Amino acid sequence: MCHFLFDSAEHFMEAFALHGAKLQADIPNYTDVRPVIQMNEVIISE
Repeated sequence: MCHFLFDSAEHFMEAFALHGAKLQADIPNYTDVRPVIQMNEVIISE
């Protein structure tokens, strides 16, 4: 499992467009599980 924190889904998509292929290509080096991208909103109450 890996967690990335971005300000928005759009910021994630921008980063993934640039680096996603390299990240996805590395996955078979440590698992044979099919990757799933899950997006959540982190809400901090004060």
